[in-house]
Amino acid sequence: MLAAPCVVLALTVAGAADPTPSAAGTTAVESELAAVREQLVALEIEKALYALNAILERSDLSDGARVEALDLRAQAHAASDDLDAVETDYRALLELRAGYAPSREVTSKKAMDRFVKIQASMIGSARLDLEPKDASVTVDGRPVSVSADGSLPAVSGVRRLRFVRKGFDPQEVDVQVVAGQATPATIRLVPNARSLVVRTDVDGVAVTIDGVASGLTARGADAGDGANAPATLVLEDVAIGEHELRLSKPCFATESLQEVVSVDLADRSPKLSRVVAMRPSRTRVTATGATYEAELRVDGERVASLPLTSFAMCPGLRTIEVGASGRVVWSGALVAEESDVTLDLSPRPNAVLVGAAWPASWAVATAAWSLRGRVEAPAGANLTTGEGWEAVSLPPGTDLAVAVIPGAGIAGDERIVLYGPALREAEDRASPPRPSAPPWVVASLGAVIVDDGAGSVVLASTAPSGPAARAGLLPGDRIVMIAGRSVANAAAAREAIASSVVGAKLVVDILPPGGAARRVECETSAEPRLAPSPTDDGSRVVRSAWASVTAAAGGSDGGAALANLAMLLEGAGRGPAALDAWRRVRAIGGGMLAARAAYALGEALEAGGKRADAIDAFGQAKSKALANADPVLAAAAIDRLADLGVAPR
Repeated sequence: MLAAPCVVLALTVAGAADPTPSAAGTTAVESELAAVREQLVALEIEKALYALNAILERSDLSDGARVEALDLRAQAHAASDDLDAVETDYRALLELRAGYAPSREVTSKKAMDRFVKIQASMIGSARLDLEPKDASVTVDGRPVSVSADGSLPAVSGVRRLRFVRKGFDPQEVDVQVVAGQATPATIRLVPNARSLVVRTDVDGVAVTIDGVASGLTARGADAGDGANAPATLVLEDVAIGEHELRLSKPCFATESLQEVVSVDLADRSPKLSRVVAMRPSRTRVTATGATYEAELRVDGERVASLPLTSFAMCPGLRTIEVGASGRVVWSGALVAEESDVTLDLSPRPNAVLVGAAWPASWAVATAAWSLRGRVEAPAGANLTTGEGWEAVSLPPGTDLAVAVIPGAGIAGDERIVLYGPALREAEDRASPPRPSAPPWVVASLGAVIVDDGAGSVVLASTAPSGPAARAGLLPGDRIVMIAGRSVANAAAAREAIASSVVGAKLVVDILPPGGAARRVECETSAEPRLAPSPTDDGSRVVRSAWASVTAAAGGSDGGAALANLAMLLEGAGRGPAALDAWRRVRAIGGGMLAARAAYALGEALEAGGKRADAIDAFGQAKSKALANADPVLAAAAIDRLADLGVAPR
């Protein structure tokens, strides 16, 4: 019973000396040894010895686990006062770990005396003079640790010592260890590699050696602010021979460096590379279509404000975004080299895919959009209807969603459905849309052109400050030819004008009433196009997508695009959204757009019972329509005012 306290203390000490657990956690053997400790604490000595003997019979037991099991068995034998068995365990322990020693505080005097005699008869030491001192050492194949003074305990006899360190040739020596004595041994490993210090004039340069990434150069903490000391990266133990180094950093040209590494036994200091001067590298991007107010971001960082004609960025794969009105109006990726590139930053819709892949035949169309990734449709969602799309979670700012439904088309082909979040409408699509924005403005002479009998085209009215009025044309003038071509009717005349370029100078032949024919030159102005052109795609969903992003970007086309969006929203039955759009149109400025916006707002106010506000809106619509030579809209406003009891003036 007196041995029990020694057992408990020995268990406490042994537990404190346990090796660090493996990353995988407690192993099965560790669990068994823990159970043995509990048995010893409970003085279940026989059970503990039985379990330990079973553990020690295993051939796959690690040295560390075997040492721990033997140590526990020695404690169990000591608790049983079986000193011969204790001696057997001590011998086995010293064979495995020559530096082993039981704790004097928890080992009985009889057991400690036995250990001291065994140790004196078995253990000597090698006194190593080792260079380099951090070389790893094995004795007869078992890893060992060398003390700070170079002392290495070992079992007496001829021991095979092996020394290994990266950058040096391994070396093996036989040392005659004598029990109770220290045998000196001098070991000098022969280097086969050398440290190489890569130096650059800027820090943060990525270094690869022979194709292997090795780290970044950095200035030391003692370099000081703006110090001329180069940034360095130490490459340890570079093999003898020629090596290729590649140095790279964003916004700098990649540099190559050839270094020959040799070993000098008399000088083992690291080799210094020459200081590599990294050459700044920038790609100049010429921007087209960037005439609106926005923020330009490259790889998420703001680099400039629009409007602009060019900007610079680092070469390589770059993600570019343009943000306006709180949303993205252009995005895309560009692989830029050091040479100059041109990029069209005209606003384009944000398109999202709902399906596995974009249709192969749509490559041209999708190249004209900002592709914002893909989403999965909920199971069972009917994407052929606008209501079915309400279950789809689209990213904010999505202008157009494209669903590719396998096997749902004719003869089992894929079915493609377009969805416009602004209109909340879905439509089938057999062919890809046009890869360009609809024309939001059209060339105009600022005049109303009408038919006046067969083959007679006359000016019904002219805007006071429009191109026709500035050229001296008057209401009642007959148009004979435009740009050298005869016009047979008003539609042909309007198309001839609209097909010209805004700002172009058109030659118009006219015949005034009762006067002589004359030729005038009119410089066309921009007029909002508030109806699809003959060359438009014909898709309301696609048109609304382009209108949404163009309106968000603003610029010269923003107002016209917003007015088109308002009209599309009206057609989709989205009254509140349409009114909000018309209010924004009226706030943008005057002209024809302001007249149309005022009329639309007047209709809404009248429907809401706000008579006074409706009269004010229709009055604005009438005056602005007359000022912009739009007698049709002016007449409509006058009629609405009459319905509200306002007599014409």
